[in-house]
Order: sequence, then C-alpha cells, then structure tokens
Amino acid sequence: MADEEEFPQVIPLNVGGHTFTTTLMTLRRHEDSMLAAMFSGRHRATQDAEGRYFIDREGTHFIHILNFLRSETLPPYDISTQVYKEALFYGILPLMEQLGEHIRHEFLLQIPNYNENLERMIDHARKEAMAEYGRYSKVPVCIFKRAFEQVKARQEDPDLDPTIAEEYVEEHECKEQEGTASFGPWEGIPTEGDLIECIILDLADKGYKCINEYEAGGAPTCKKWWLVEKPESFADASTTRKSKIVCKKRLYHFRFKWW
Repeated sequence: MADEEEFPQVIPLNVGGHTFTTTLMTLRRHEDSMLAAMFSGRHRATQDAEGRYFIDREGTHFIHILNFLRSETLPPYDISTQVYKEALFYGILPLMEQLGEHIRHEFLLQIPNYNENLERMIDHARKEAMAEYGRYSKVPVCIFKRAFEQVKARQEDPDLDPTIAEEYVEEHECKEQEGTASFGPWEGIPTEGDLIECIILDLADKGYKCINEYEAGGAPTCKKWWLVEKPESFADASTTRKSKIVCKKRLYHFRFKWW
C-alpha cells in the first residue's frame, strides 16, 4: 500500500485534460474531501503519461476548487451553480455551504426592492392583526419570474418582443395591484419556489412565523391577454401572424401567525 511519503510536496494534476499545479497541503486542506482521500496515501493515484496525477472529471471549473482550497476565494456568481456541482463531487462541504449562501445573496440582489417589500409585508400583517385582534393575518403578495410571455397558436413564441409586451402589461389592471408587495422579475435558474423560501426564511430571521398558502407556481395568475399582430418574418413584413401577450403575474397569500 502506498503511503503519503510517496507524494511530492508539489503536485502536478491532469483534470479531464486541464493541467494544474498545486501543493499537497492544499489538496489535503479539508480532510473529509475526496481530494484529501485521494492524496492521503491510502489509495493508489492514477498518473498520465507525463506523470501528472489524473482525475477523470471535466476540469473547466477545477481552478475555482483550487482557489477555494488555497484562499477560500469564491467564484463569480454566474458560474456558482456549476462550481457548486464540482464542490459536491469533490466533497468539499465548506465550499458547498458558502456557495449556497453566495448564490442566494446574489439572487436576492436581482429582486427589485426586496428588503423594502419584506417590510411592507410585515407592516400590513401587523396592522391587520391589530385591527381584528386576530391570531393570524394574511398578506397578498405578487411574485413573478417573468411578467409576461408571448404565445402563438398553442405553443410559446420564442420571438418575444419585450417592448411591445411591456406596453400592454403596464396599462391593464393586474392582480399585482391587489398585492401588498411585489417581487420580480429576475433572471437565471431560481424559481418562484426558491424566492418564496427566501421570503419565509428572511421573515423567520426577523422573528415572524409565516407560511405561504399556495404551492410554488400554484397561485392564480392574472391571465389578462391581448392579441397582437407581428410580421411573419423580417424578409416579408407584409405577412403577419397573430400572437397573444399573456400577463403571468401570480398573487400568493402569506399567512402570519402572531400567537
């Protein structure tokens, strides 16, 4: 069986064809990780033709694994999800925990007036409870990842013109106007369910017990729609096709428990 003395202090790596150089100490930084186990001496490590220790894994984001092991540097937000998957593969729990919080923080920065809307929810809930001396109070909240979508026939139209859609959506009386607060829109992977969970967790951190009465995506949408005509193609503006612009805003109900 190999022992740790067989490894040099400087380790050349080949991760799926991407080459790196680091130290044995760096790779052993977190003793419960796969990398620490691989270079513990308990297992025989595979080497390529040039003597580099080989890891059979796509290596595009491995530099961010190394940077965290070296100095706890986190990756840019736009690749955090991919790096999280690599941290999961290599079993680096501290990176997974920090990335989760990092992704959450950067996601909430996208939501316009997030903290102000939380305060509106709390103020509305408190006033309703005091007015009725109730144990519970309900707060209507509009949540939408996309304010609208454009559809044609029976399928989604990928040729969405945001300018046209916003002109229609902003003019109508929407369910959003019934809400005490409005969260959205945002880009990226996080769903309405992710945002709802963030809202409930942040309210809990402030000392408020709150639940959402609808499953994510299950709240009623506005469903107002308008029929518009657009050119069939850029080459032939004389031929048009009809599309529907549909308001996709949902009105959720959050229930506060006071005692």
